[in-house]
Amino acid sequence: MFQIRKITLSFYHGAQRNKRLCYGLIIFLFIGRFFYLNYINIDSGELCSGRPGVQLGCDSYRYLGGADNILQHQPLVDKQNDYPGYVFLIAGIKYAGLSLYFLVAIQLLLAIIAAIALYHLVKHITGNIASGLIAAGFYLINPFIAQWHAYVFTESLYSSMLVILAWSVNMAIIKCNLKYYLLYLLVGVVTASIRPNGWIAVPVSFILLIIYSKINLKVKLGGAVIVLIIFFFGFMNLAVFKNAFKSDEISKTLIKGEIIWGYHELHLNMHQGNYSENMSLTECVSYVVIHPLLFMKLAALRVGCELLPIYRPWLSIAFILRFLLWMLPAYILAVAGSISYRRVKASAIILVLFLTHIFIIAVSFSDREFRFLVYLLPLIYVMAGCGFYSIWRAWLKHSLMQFPKEK
Repeated sequence: MFQIRKITLSFYHGAQRNKRLCYGLIIFLFIGRFFYLNYINIDSGELCSGRPGVQLGCDSYRYLGGADNILQHQPLVDKQNDYPGYVFLIAGIKYAGLSLYFLVAIQLLLAIIAAIALYHLVKHITGNIASGLIAAGFYLINPFIAQWHAYVFTESLYSSMLVILAWSVNMAIIKCNLKYYLLYLLVGVVTASIRPNGWIAVPVSFILLIIYSKINLKVKLGGAVIVLIIFFFGFMNLAVFKNAFKSDEISKTLIKGEIIWGYHELHLNMHQGNYSENMSLTECVSYVVIHPLLFMKLAALRVGCELLPIYRPWLSIAFILRFLLWMLPAYILAVAGSISYRRVKASAIILVLFLTHIFIIAVSFSDREFRFLVYLLPLIYVMAGCGFYSIWRAWLKHSLMQFPKEK
């Protein structure tokens, strides 16, 4: 143990004397690995489908079809309306005569911008540069995130925009000026347009912006209530809000006790009674109130299945081990970071956005391909970076060394 401590302190002192070199090396290694992973995705599909080129799946044709409808001056149909931002982006690329490789390039660019936003969030919370670089780097090279950049799916852009949304809220709170309020508004609109989850994340983040603003308490409470009323009114009356939270789909998965979408072999036996699969939202809420423990069990199984590779017999042992190798350290560090920096406003922003998306999984279902986890991982890596710094600082203090502040 003494030798490990001695080596650690020697490494720390060496890094302190050569900060710029160390930071540059960290950035170079992470960026190099990021582009390598995405190169092999396009070249051979090694992390994706095993097929080279831009990756397509069932949902891809929904977005491509919507783009074709726009270019042919036809209205969007069915679920195409739920993803207007992504559909219009593809339509713009097609209109410009560009290939879908340009879409992949945009998704890669947004991932890098998201990594920069993640870095600034961690640095703001901890005051430490290295922890921000490490957190952003591991976000970039996580294979379970990187695999989606090559797909014509919303997962890549939405996960990037979600951490950018968190950054924009934090900056608006810190700066308190019109420029950053408008930036938040722009980021919020883009985030909400990519997938329905954003229609819940945006008003939640806006309420946080109001709560942490420097205005009178009564005005804060009034503003928060107004946002909730507007959201509820829109949810009940506007199609774009209704599509974000479909009561018919929720009622079907609820009454069936569906845990993982499409995997009917695994389900929780729910109380049937006189309930049907086509319950209204009010009836769904009533069901949950009458059977709270049963719903909590179902919700816990859904969230657990999304965060961990359980109840998925089709997964190989190699995949499960690789999954746990990447995820468990991040989860543990994120918990440590959340505890250590629980009083920091930026931590509260991350936690609220994280719980919002956990709530969506709890009331709907877990995804077969962990696609909902992709939205959570950037938020997890923010707090994991903070947890890494808090544990590293504690280790140095334990080694009888005063931890210097960043200059």
